[in-house]
Amino acid sequence: MNKEELITRVSHDTDLDLVTVRTIIESTLDEISSCFKRKDNLEIRGFGSFKVVTTKQKIGRNISKGEPVVIPPKSKVKFKISSLTKL
Repeated sequence: MNKEELITRVSHDTDLDLVTVRTIIESTLDEISSCFKRKDNLEIRGFGSFKVVTTKQKIGRNISKGEPVVIPPKSKVKFKISSLTKL
């Protein structure tokens, strides 16, 4: 499902117009994105939790040349589904 399909489904399920639903969903996604940029964790009870983790610097290998390459640390977001969520 992409964002447009989500907007359409929520609009249909809630009988709200597409413009209102689009504004709400985009605002929600913007806030979630801002949370991750600040490296804050996010928990949505009954849905799941998002945790920002930072990987350590490590040494990789350039496959074509066989030379070692430094892979810098980076931040990732991990998601864990809530035990209350029914699949």
